[in-house]
Amino acid sequence: MLSIGIKKEGKEEGEEKLQRGVEGEIALQALGSPLRRDLVRRLRKGGAMSLSKLVEPHRMTLPAAHRHLRMLEESGIVHTHKNGRVRICVLNPNAFKDLAGWLASQSGFWEASFTRLERHLSKKRITSIKRK
Repeated sequence: MLSIGIKKEGKEEGEEKLQRGVEGEIALQALGSPLRRDLVRRLRKGGAMSLSKLVEPHRMTLPAAHRHLRMLEESGIVHTHKNGRVRICVLNPNAFKDLAGWLASQSGFWEASFTRLERHLSKKRITSIKRK
């Protein structure tokens, strides 16, 4: 499960930021595939369902479906459990809250970077105007 934004005891701040970056990256990789995004959409609309029913519209083999599901599980977006021989897939609603928090933490970095760039370019413009 994603634990983005949750402080883990015993970790230094830099290690925590690195861990959040890795977890956010895993979630983004999992959602990078149109097929996996469709699986998430189907779970959101239809609730818990078997893996075979989940991938039915995509006409894929179960081994291929398991590979896609594994990425969604590793990122914490989907949880599964076995009910006899059937694997049931359930969407983890907290995963998106965690991912949104991670994305928000990244936006601060980019906003600060763009602000520094803007200041730098303003100074360059002023310097070039003074030279003329």
